[in-house]
Amino acid sequence: MSYRTLPTLFLLMHFLCASAQSPLIINEEGLPPIQHYPSSQYGGNDQVWDIIQDDRGLIYVTTTSSLNEFDGEDWRAIPISPGQIGMSFSKSSSGRIYVSGYNMLGYLATDSLGATAFVSLEDKLPPDFSLGIPGYNQAL
Repeated sequence: MSYRTLPTLFLLMHFLCASAQSPLIINEEGLPPIQHYPSSQYGGNDQVWDIIQDDRGLIYVTTTSSLNEFDGEDWRAIPISPGQIGMSFSKSSSGRIYVSGYNMLGYLATDSLGATAFVSLEDKLPPDFSLGIPGYNQAL
């Protein structure tokens, strides 16, 4: 096989693989498909702080008033204590999703019934550690 045949073979294989993929359907305005979910549908607030996807494909959304899970069809509220506001997600290398925010620090885990629950880590923090944001209550 000549040195000119290898690049040609590589390019041919590349284009064959690329053409075998499903194309993204773009609408008339040139935008990919987007689904809007109003806050009334997911039971949260219009202020969305963060969104993350877990290793199973579930989507988690944290708003000013709720923590929600979406499986592609149905929304489910994950109970948190009154006064808590999840503002940020982070996923560890093991796939565990951590939630931090105003008056909260913890992670998401599956409970004995198979539902996702928020597990607080506040009891692991020093007693003088504050999870509040100075001046936040005055802004509300």
